[in-house]
Amino acid sequence: MVLIMSKVNFLKSAAVLVALVSSNLNASFLTSEEIKTANQLAKSSSKFEDFTQSSSEEKAKNPPHWLTVEEYNFPYKEKEQSFCIANSAGPHHGEIALYPGTCIKQFISLTYPGSFNDLPKYSEKYFSCLRYTYISGENSYFILEKVDTGEKYGERGYSQACLKYFLDEFVSKRTQATIVVTDCRASDCRYFFQKYGFQKVIHPQVIYAQGSSPYNWVKGREFKFDATQALKDANGHDNEEDYLSDIVFSDSDDESQ
Repeated sequence: MVLIMSKVNFLKSAAVLVALVSSNLNASFLTSEEIKTANQLAKSSSKFEDFTQSSSEEKAKNPPHWLTVEEYNFPYKEKEQSFCIANSAGPHHGEIALYPGTCIKQFISLTYPGSFNDLPKYSEKYFSCLRYTYISGENSYFILEKVDTGEKYGERGYSQACLKYFLDEFVSKRTQATIVVTDCRASDCRYFFQKYGFQKVIHPQVIYAQGSSPYNWVKGREFKFDATQALKDANGHDNEEDYLSDIVFSDSDDESQ
């Protein structure tokens, strides 16, 4: 069998390869000073908005970078797990990456603020990564873009650890925002988000994308998780194990799209 690639397809493939190599080469490891500052910020009471609300002139001279690195414990199936979790964000976009508790922090790699990169040689490989967008304004809120977990790390609670940290430790304690919205067009992810307090409610403060199926989390809102109904929403599954067995979260199959 002879495979013939057209000139156009070859150029497209080459462009993608160049972009991947470029992003890999542009990534940088955290310095000792950055790690020290990130640890201090994690332990402080500073708010995320303190970093994002500087003047345009200040942002141009010194682009704000919210970076925290800290230990994080998360129980899964009655077993306590210890992790290292890092949160990096520019003025609007950010990512939270979950690493092994034994990781070497100097080998955590960033392409730029708000974008972790585990492709470079020797870089620490993260278990799961959550991406978010911050919408500033009088009624600021967050859009949870996606949660990725590599296929070989599935069904270990890593995505849940990322989400729990994002809601309880970052949004609740370190920001003034009260709302997180995510798109649950794919029914598979509805159980996952309802378990952590997301409800299918249209909120007047939020601008929703056309064609989306928005689920909202509101800071301080009381909720009672209805597992039976949530499983029905997730393609009619009968139990949680059946639901989880049908899901493979990977870099191409994220949990919020």
